[in-house]
Formats: sequence, C-alpha cells, structure tokens
Amino acid sequence: MDSNCQILDCTLRDGGLVNDSAFTPDFAKSIVSACARAGVDIVEVGFKNSRKHFSPDKYGVYRFCDEGVVRAAKGGENVKISVLMDVLKSDADDLLPKSDSAIDMVRCAFYFPQLDQALELLDSAAQKGYDTAACMMAVSALSRAQVAAALQKMSSAKSLSTIYLMDSFGALIPHEVSELALEYANACARCGKKFGVHAHNNIECAFANELAAISCGAQIADCTVGGLGKGAGNCPTELLVGKMRGADKSLPIIQAAQNLVEPIKKKYSCGNYPQYMLTGLLNKHPRAAMEAIAEGRNCVSEFFDIISK
Repeated sequence: MDSNCQILDCTLRDGGLVNDSAFTPDFAKSIVSACARAGVDIVEVGFKNSRKHFSPDKYGVYRFCDEGVVRAAKGGENVKISVLMDVLKSDADDLLPKSDSAIDMVRCAFYFPQLDQALELLDSAAQKGYDTAACMMAVSALSRAQVAAALQKMSSAKSLSTIYLMDSFGALIPHEVSELALEYANACARCGKKFGVHAHNNIECAFANELAAISCGAQIADCTVGGLGKGAGNCPTELLVGKMRGADKSLPIIQAAQNLVEPIKKKYSCGNYPQYMLTGLLNKHPRAAMEAIAEGRNCVSEFFDIISK
C-alpha cells in the first residue's frame, strides 16, 4: 500500500453519532494517545456544530469541540487535529483564527444539493487559516452526471484542500469504489487538491473499499477504532494501520478497541447487524435500522418489508 497515504481516525466524531458525542475526557484522550502511538496522522476529535441546532443538554462536548475540549483531548501528542462541521448546522463564527487554535483541519459534511453552502462554509474556514475538506455524503445515491458536476465545482474552489469520496450508506463494493476513485483522483490531480476516502461497513466492504481507493490514488483514508461509527460502523483503524504501518503498530489500537470501544458497541448494538446489512444492500440511509435496533424491533422480515417499500 502507498505509505504516503495519511490515516485519519474519526472515532470521536463518527462514533459520536452512536452516543450523542457523550464521551468522557479520559476516553477522548486515550483514543488520541493510542492513535498517536500507532502512527495515525490525523485525529478528528468531534463535531464543530452550533448550539443553535444541538442542545448541550442532550449532546456531549465533542458535538461542539470548544477550544479547551480540543486541547485537552490532544494533550501533548504529535498528531494533527480535525473537526467536522455539518452544513446548515454549523456557524463559521464559532471557529477561532487558526493561529489561536489546536485544530488543523476543518471538514464539512453535506449532501449534493447543499454543495454551494458547504463550499461557502469551508471558504470561511480557509480564510481563518485552516486546511479544508469537502465531504459530499452518499455518493452511492448519485448519478455519474451529478458526481461529475460536483467534482467540477469542488475542483474550482480555490480555498478547498481535500475532496472526499464518501460511501455513507456502506453500499458500494470494491470495483465500484475503484471506478469512482479514478474520477476523484483524476479531478484532484488536475486541480492540485488531495483525495480522501471514507467508507462505512454495512455490507462488510469498508476495509476493502478503502484499499481500493488508496490503490487508485487516495491520499487520506478514514477509519475508527473498532469500527465504531454510525450504523454498522466504519473501516477499523486497527486494520488500516496494520496493513499500512505494520502489524506491530496496530497493537495500541487493538487494545483501545477491546478496552474502550467494545463496551460502547455492546451497549448501543453497533456492528454487523442484519438490519444494517439490508440498508446497505438497498442503498439506503441506515437511519431506519438504527431506530429499529434501538427500539428492539428484531424481526428482520418485517423490517425488510418496511424499508423495501
């Protein structure tokens, strides 16, 4: 694998979709420390969302990532730090100038119709000195014409640093990712931007899909400790680190997965449940599966009847 590809761990962000970002400071610091010891390049410590849209009474501090929270999570570790801003749910005014912040990269998550608003938010972040990444979600639900149009617009955005291929529904398989990745890689090469990949594991292809994208030129690959993330979760950090940095480097991540993440996955029923598999196979958002599992609706045939309609 390309040793120049950076690894970005987003356990504290994507995993925050499981528990409303209610991690403890010790948990966050332990995740960052494990990633640093494993050679992970970037750690995403959570969302940078607005309290106008997310109540602090319901959501933990890693939904907002105030500066003190970010600095406490990073500690003295030698890793870059990113945060993610949801378009239309975040305020660029909440970002300090980069010179006053421990944050290095700001990413923005959005759907295709929200592209213009996302680029406007990222432009504001870039003007404050941050590296920026556009994370257009659910590429599996878009036509090739829509992907091409989005890539053209993102390529023209001068303030944008990185363009992400996002398999948000965990619906793609490696040869499909390879085809898309070549389009993304070529577009990024022409405009001088980095190409990133973020995969979900609904049909258990996240790891293979990220390797496929890296083989096609991806320069940043996302992952989470133990695969903790929305629905079925993400590409496991321990797998990606083990393949790209060596098996010995995966040991700190494996320990964190066993000791810190597995109890959360068990509590919130995260992982390869058939409901998540079905949403992936049908190329649908896993929201319905998350609700069914949380409510204890375990009849898979009934669930299939509901979502297939």
